[in-house]
Amino acid sequence: MEQLRQAFSDSELFLVTTAEKFALNESVRCIKEAREANPSLRLKAVVLNRVVRSGGKCNFCKKKATAGRAAQSFLRKRFPSAELHLGEDPGFPIMSTSGLGDFGEHVFGGKPLQLDPQLPKSRSRVKVPIPAEWPELKSRISFVIGKGGVGKTTVSAALGYHARRTSRAPVEICSVDPAPSLDDIFETAIGDAPTSVLGDRNFRASELDSIALFRNWVAEIREEVDSATTSEYSGVHVDLSFERQLLSALLDIVPPGLDEVLAIFRIIDLRASTAGKMIIDMAPTGHALELLRMPERIVSWSRLLLKSLAAHRKLALARNAAVRIAELELRARELLQAFRNSGEVSTFAVMLPEPLPDRETERLLAEMDHLQLTPCALFVNRVIFANDAKSCRRCKLAAEWQSSVLAKLSNRQSVTAVFVIRNFPFEIAGSKGLRAITNELWRLN
Repeated sequence: MEQLRQAFSDSELFLVTTAEKFALNESVRCIKEAREANPSLRLKAVVLNRVVRSGGKCNFCKKKATAGRAAQSFLRKRFPSAELHLGEDPGFPIMSTSGLGDFGEHVFGGKPLQLDPQLPKSRSRVKVPIPAEWPELKSRISFVIGKGGVGKTTVSAALGYHARRTSRAPVEICSVDPAPSLDDIFETAIGDAPTSVLGDRNFRASELDSIALFRNWVAEIREEVDSATTSEYSGVHVDLSFERQLLSALLDIVPPGLDEVLAIFRIIDLRASTAGKMIIDMAPTGHALELLRMPERIVSWSRLLLKSLAAHRKLALARNAAVRIAELELRARELLQAFRNSGEVSTFAVMLPEPLPDRETERLLAEMDHLQLTPCALFVNRVIFANDAKSCRRCKLAAEWQSSVLAKLSNRQSVTAVFVIRNFPFEIAGSKGLRAITNELWRLN
């Protein structure tokens, strides 16, 4: 442990962000929590990626350039002692070793970015998307899943906003992402307790505080442990001080997988207490898959633990623990059945029309197929339309790459519907932004 502490003390952090408001706010929260966890960590550098230096005549790029300049001022103010490096957006993905080398020299060596524009090898034309309506929330629980930074929170909020506009059913959206952004999109402070958003008392939002939940649970268990390890048996005082100290030390440790386990607990509680529709804004792909696997693991874990406790059933502590675990197993089993019931649980996947997110989404869909959770829809976010790209070389190049990704999606059979969300020139936030995004949706044929 001392060697690990020393390793962290000698470490340097590199923070990578973009000029978007959500990303900048998340970066500030990230460094704040990292420093609280380990004050010796040093932020060496901040990399502001996908910067547009000059917008030219393109309205989209002009706004990106303005946002980039504002982001530089924001980061210099927030992190004055850290180096600031810029990574320019070339308009196409960098996927070769030589391209990465040139990009590294550009970011960390200060050299101008001079990459030859690359077009996708496959330039199949995708059919023009047709206008569509936002899908209804037909299931009681909807999971929104995808790679980090693709717009899961935006899609979650838009699904909830549309549901409230088209039906009278209450909607509750809960983020179980360790780095949530619901407060950014609803432009109000969101915490662990459900809060009404956008002036609608039947539209509530919350962000899972896994550490606080764990601490509350530990406090309850610690009280039971203290009373059970200091007691009277047949008039003889028994003080199990060593056992109490050991259990107390173990309870102070935050275990791996805590976010996924407590997220499942939150979903179970919401399922029991919420009468309307629930939207779960998931963590990025890896965490999300672990969460979806967790109910079955909890059922197996509960069975094994109950067998172990059976040998100590004469102890009050063991009996109390067994009751708690049996209740948890029952609720996890009910949630597992809900996962397998397409009428109660739906999943929506979100991706960006770029090669790397596309590959991760393909792996995600394959894993979800194993879990018998086929998404009812796939949202492709930030798609550049031809009319928006006609006057800009960078946007035209990006649109070519997006078109090659969309063409592949048209041939996939694993998703019933593929929806396209236009690349808006402004960030989606508040009632105005959610009204704009839900008033326009497109579908691939």
